[in-house]
Amino acid sequence: MKALNVLSLFNGISCGRIALERAGIPVENYHESEIDKYAGKASAYNWPHSVQIGDVCKVVVKDLPFVPDLLIAGSPCQGFSFAGKQLNFNDPRSKLFFEFVRILKDCQEINPNVLFMLENVPMKKEFQRVINDHLGIYPCEINGALVSAQSRNRLFWTNIRTKTVGLFGEVHSDIPHPADKGILLSHILESEVDEKYFLSEKALARIERSTYSQAKVNPDKTGTINTKNNSGQLSIDSGTTLIGVVNDNGQLREVAQANCIDASYAKGMDDHGQRTLAVVVQKIDVNGNLKAHQDKAGCFTAGANSAGNHSQMDFIIQRERGFNKGGEKALDGKTPTVSANRWEQNNSLSSNSRIRRLTPTEVCRLFNVPDSYFHDKDGKRLISESQQYKCLGNGWVVDVIAHIFSFIK
Repeated sequence: MKALNVLSLFNGISCGRIALERAGIPVENYHESEIDKYAGKASAYNWPHSVQIGDVCKVVVKDLPFVPDLLIAGSPCQGFSFAGKQLNFNDPRSKLFFEFVRILKDCQEINPNVLFMLENVPMKKEFQRVINDHLGIYPCEINGALVSAQSRNRLFWTNIRTKTVGLFGEVHSDIPHPADKGILLSHILESEVDEKYFLSEKALARIERSTYSQAKVNPDKTGTINTKNNSGQLSIDSGTTLIGVVNDNGQLREVAQANCIDASYAKGMDDHGQRTLAVVVQKIDVNGNLKAHQDKAGCFTAGANSAGNHSQMDFIIQRERGFNKGGEKALDGKTPTVSANRWEQNNSLSSNSRIRRLTPTEVCRLFNVPDSYFHDKDGKRLISESQQYKCLGNGWVVDVIAHIFSFIK
């Protein structure tokens, strides 16, 4: 196939460019519109031949040095997200959707066959209907959990592959779900982690606050990691997800996937049940000596945003009445409700396990982004860790996008 001329709006760190390469789609020109200087820095280093064109509101299609073959965008979702105030098009960030509409129409005037893809979060049907009407197409829905260790459900409006539905011939995006790769959070964890990523006693105190409702314990997959939800301060509420993977006599139990990571992952602890954390567990051998964990560390999730928790902290080991004559058992399957009051009743803190936040490398893996993407050839950081977490939180699960692009062929 011929190399494509691509215009990327709200480009971020160029997840779309990675996806094109991964899907084997040749690119002639790639122009990217983005105003976040940190995202732009990471993108520029990794894709030096891409051209950065700044604010989407200033993009004029007829001034581009090429005719676009593909227009891609993930317009800001804060106005639509169920985690926010749902101001929809009254939110100035979500109004930027209409810039995508303007640019798409301009592209179609000079190339009626231009392909497009717009990504956004699941939203109320009334908001979705406005987007459907402007784009003339209904979206498909794909969860990044199928191809990564993160539950990240998203809507995609695209004409790359379509079908007509119903008496009135409504046009629907027709991208089938990718095959489930069975990737779990335990698969992407690093075995050696710096001390700075472990949680402090102050962080533990925040987790144990009793001002919220009860958490969900050990579901199959965590919630979505986003820019600002309940994960920041690890408060225990109905949106919090608790998952454990611990070393049990040398064997790691594999569980579920990370919550959706958003751009607020790096902001701190209190985003109400959206944090994903990893647990490093030590076991006591028959002689009473501690054994270091083997293979990869276990995991703990408390909502979506994975990035914002630092220092050291104990993790919980579930104690079940009548199990192995009173012995300890790791969180496994269904568990009793977790209380915010130091895991009272059937749960208690274990002195030989600790909680840490996900490392920047691990969060890269949640998005199918290369481990070295935010470092130069000498291993020096391109941007700070907190900015990396934010940039990733605003990004795409690359293999989902690559799957969509694979139908261009």
